[in-house]
Amino acid sequence: DILTTAVARTRSDGMDLHVAVHASLSVKWLIPRLADFAERVPGVRLNLSALEPEAASHPGADLAIRLMDRGRAEALGGIILAENEIGPVIRADRAADYAAASRLVSRTHPRAWSDWQRLSGKPLPGGPERPVEHLHFAVDAALAGWGVAALPRLLVQSEIEKGHLAAPHGFIAD
Repeated sequence: DILTTAVARTRSDGMDLHVAVHASLSVKWLIPRLADFAERVPGVRLNLSALEPEAASHPGADLAIRLMDRGRAEALGGIILAENEIGPVIRADRAADYAAASRLVSRTHPRAWSDWQRLSGKPLPGGPERPVEHLHFAVDAALAGWGVAALPRLLVQSEIEKGHLAAPHGFIAD
């Protein structure tokens, strides 16, 4: 809604909008919403670029969308689009195997499990770690039944609502 309002204020006959977005947010959150955005705000030619894992900006981008610590976002003058909550997710039909499941660990967010454990006080699943490159790889690996991943609710909410993933311990503010 914030983006739609800003675009509507600046749009005339057409507008190019360059958005740099964290890869996992792009794949699992933004892109599924683009058809609706295009219907609501016609005339905007959207150009998406991948935002590097730790970057807060991208050359030539009009705006950047990423997962970021609230303090850092506010220091950079950012707008909080959604609060971040994290929790472990596993394929719904394997939820009973949670305690022994392998932990999927994203290289772009290697502290997810330690952050979740510190915040929740709950034990980690007992299986071995399985590294993956990005958070969206961890989502897909969990959907495939390869293990359990500590992930932001924003990236997995639709899969939970569809019954594909389960969040056995829920989510906690991060």
